[in-house]
Amino acid sequence: MITGASFIRRKAIFKVDYTNPKSSLKDYPSARICDDYQYEAYEWLDETFGENWIWSSPIQTDYTDIYFLQTEDALLFRLRFESRATT
Repeated sequence: MITGASFIRRKAIFKVDYTNPKSSLKDYPSARICDDYQYEAYEWLDETFGENWIWSSPIQTDYTDIYFLQTEDALLFRLRFESRATT
């Protein structure tokens, strides 16, 4: 389950510092999913990867970017949610 404490741990794992503009998730493997499937994806991600993933939902968009520590994890996610992903 995603909680405030879980999010803080994920930020530490991914070394995200929202107060530092040079801190970025762009160097991590990622996948994009339509917001309509966000809840289903989050449940699967938690069960499959624990806290080894983090998300970003840009304002005024209909998608969420999911970031992973391993390229293989991003690939597995894409295979699982291929029909629900965006390009």
